[in-house]
Amino acid sequence: MTTFWISRLRVIGDKVKPAEVAFGPHLNVIAGASDTGKSYIRDCINYMFGAEKSPKDVPENKGYSTILLEFETTDKKRHVLQRSLKKGGDLLLFDQNLDDWTGEGGQALKWKHKGGKTDTLSYYFLKLCGLSNTEISTSKTKKRPLSFRDVASFTLISETSIIEEWSPVYPARQFAKMPSDKSIFDFLVSGDDASSMIVSADPNVRKAGWRAKYELYGQLIDDLKSEAPDDVAVAEKRLAELNKTIDDVTNSVTDSSNAIAQEQENRHKNWKTWHTAKSRQSIVEQLLVRFELLEKHYRSDIARLNFLAEADHYLSQFGEETYCPVCGSLMKDHKDGEHTDEPVNLEIRNAAKIEAAKLESLLVDLQSTVDSLKDELVTLEESIQSSFLEMEQSESRLKRDLEPRLSLGRVELATALSERSELTKALKAQERIKELTDLQVALGPEPKQTKAKKDDTDVPGEPGPRREFLNRVAKLLKSWNYKPVGIVEFGEKMDLVVAGQARASHGKGIRAIMHAAFTLALMIQAKGRHPGVIVLDSPLTSYKGKDNYQNDDDVQRGFFEALIRYKANQVIILENKEPDEDLKSKMHYEHFSGNKTIDRYGFYPT
Repeated sequence: MTTFWISRLRVIGDKVKPAEVAFGPHLNVIAGASDTGKSYIRDCINYMFGAEKSPKDVPENKGYSTILLEFETTDKKRHVLQRSLKKGGDLLLFDQNLDDWTGEGGQALKWKHKGGKTDTLSYYFLKLCGLSNTEISTSKTKKRPLSFRDVASFTLISETSIIEEWSPVYPARQFAKMPSDKSIFDFLVSGDDASSMIVSADPNVRKAGWRAKYELYGQLIDDLKSEAPDDVAVAEKRLAELNKTIDDVTNSVTDSSNAIAQEQENRHKNWKTWHTAKSRQSIVEQLLVRFELLEKHYRSDIARLNFLAEADHYLSQFGEETYCPVCGSLMKDHKDGEHTDEPVNLEIRNAAKIEAAKLESLLVDLQSTVDSLKDELVTLEESIQSSFLEMEQSESRLKRDLEPRLSLGRVELATALSERSELTKALKAQERIKELTDLQVALGPEPKQTKAKKDDTDVPGEPGPRREFLNRVAKLLKSWNYKPVGIVEFGEKMDLVVAGQARASHGKGIRAIMHAAFTLALMIQAKGRHPGVIVLDSPLTSYKGKDNYQNDDDVQRGFFEALIRYKANQVIILENKEPDEDLKSKMHYEHFSGNKTIDRYGFYPT
């Protein structure tokens, strides 16, 4: 199994100097003035271990955007985790040290644990610690997979939780989560998880579940009775009648729809015939008017030609001794072209007759065409009257017969369908009542309630792993020069009782010391199933200057000396009180002065 220890924490951003703190294996102490970022470091580590809430926003982190956490596994390999400082979300894992980190090529890890998923931060650390297949119980009848956040709640102790009157066994400090917290604690102490637990319903739970189901079925049955028919046989008979009625009416509506469609098609055809005939009638009438005018022109031209022929005839009767009516000369003295540019055509009568004959032929053809158009006009008028009459008859049939019949059919069909829907719903309600009744009967008799049995594992002073753990707590307190120690036990609320006095009855300072002993003893006891990293915020003097109880110098020195002797994987102490000068060289020590002119001010550069 491979575990790890934290080597560096760095916060970066654009145009700001990186904020960084380094750690070493075994004991690390960051001490100094208040409000310099010591608790902030614990919050950052907690956040990088999968907490949803990001570190609190402080004026000093303006411009910073990314947290980087470097850690080293026991196989000497270093890795870097990256996460947004203020936006939360998933993380990136890089198989490289922080000095070589470029932000490229990281493996995405989801921040939230999901059972069965291997792409989560929780699964990565659980697998690293050999805990990926561990299960815990959430009640006497239920269990779930362990998450890394379950373990982290026992290892990353804040300055507020270390002085709480709640037992350290229940770090969630919620009554609903007490069973799962106790299961996690028992696993860390003993190594026994809930994987072999057979999930079965508790008799009291079965009784409550039986009663809830029985009452639910009864309530559903009562609600459905108002919808069910009074007489099922009558309802079924009426449903059959309605089905037949619906079929008949549907067929009638279909026939009416088809008849309407056919009548509308006939009406449209007659309208097209009427429209075509009307258009042709207009054209023919215009042609007749034009042909009448053309006939007049023909007859006028024929009359004029006849006149020319007659004039030529009379002129030809004059002799050569006759004087010309135009120039007064004798006819015999005329020369060609004397009165005109064109040669005189002496055959005027013949030419006029020929031209008149052509016009007579055209007039005959024109008359034939006119007669034909008049005949067509009569036919068109008959077609117009006939198609118009057919359209009126179709419109009458639609308005008087077909559309009312269709409308009535639809109303009848809608009424029948509505009634059938109500009957079907009622009969289904009756079927559902029968199903629910069968389910209610299938529940069997009500389970008998059993008296709750006392959990023997809660008995103070029991032998076994828990007793071994309590002895470790006592040994640590003694090594820290805490007095008096005596026997360490668990009280009724699963909190420490030292020398007969419950932890919760002490002041904040002693509660913090005992919580620190609990957390360190748990890491010692759970070696091989513990991450091997703990962070304790203010274990010696909580809220320095406000606590009525101050641990004396012997406890403080004993605390640091014991932690130096014990080569734990990694212990990080965030404290206002500083270790003695001769001890600082024996640990990885960092001092935050809170003074810009003395050493390092705090976590963030000033």
